[in-house]
Parts: sequence; structure tokens; C-alpha cells
Amino acid sequence: MTVSGVQPTKYKLKAPEHFTKTNFVQNTYFDVCDLDGELEIYSVRFIRLDDDAIAKNWDFIFTIDDNTITKTGNSIDNNTNWEPYVSEPYLGLFYENYGVAFMHKSFALHCARFKIEARQTSALGANQSFEAYILYSKKE
Repeated sequence: MTVSGVQPTKYKLKAPEHFTKTNFVQNTYFDVCDLDGELEIYSVRFIRLDDDAIAKNWDFIFTIDDNTITKTGNSIDNNTNWEPYVSEPYLGLFYENYGVAFMHKSFALHCARFKIEARQTSALGANQSFEAYILYSKKE
């Protein structure tokens, strides 16, 4: 079916991109994801785990197309899900501690490149791990 002669765009939902990092170095950025193509990003979720019961400080660099957004000094609790979201396109990212799995939005972020880099700036704890889940689709 077409509307005003425009063909619908077909995006194929991908399996959630799952990333786990266990041997990271304090104050050193590592890649969480680097996706390209005609993308629709639905949700991103972070969780950090270690043997400490205290929050740790993290910095993130989000690259969306040619725009780079850096968020520093984010205090992330242990064993709690965090989801960044765009409040208005490319203006900023804020963190919501939902404590539950994917919180799907009613809209998708359309972009050609989506990259996340992360680093922990607090002292490392024992049995550290960082996980991310990215739910997205890609144009066929």
C-alpha cells in the first residue's frame, strides 16, 4: 500500500545487541556498540555489577550520526538497570533508573550511525562487569 505514491520503508528488527565487558581499566573508554546503516534505535539499557554495594561514576560518549554527546559523572548504582534517552533530538541524554528490563519508547531514534563508548572513573571493585542491551532495527 502506498500513501501519496510513497512506498513504506521496511525495517527488520534485530536480536538485541548484547555487550559484556569484564576486564576494563579505570579512566579508559571502551566501545559498547558501533552500529551503522539506516537504523531505528528503540532502547538502550546499561547494568553494572561488582562486589561493592556503592554507586560508581561513569562517563559516556554517544555518537549519533555526526553529533557527539558526552555525559560525565553519572553515578550508577550496582546491579540496577539504567536507560539513557534523548529528551529532544541531539540536545542531551539523561538517565532514568527504572530497575526493570527494556523500557520501550513509543518512538524510535532514526540515525545512520549509533555508537556508545563508556568508562568508569571511580576506583574499580572486585568482579566488575558492565553490560549493555541495544534494541534496534535496520532498513532491509
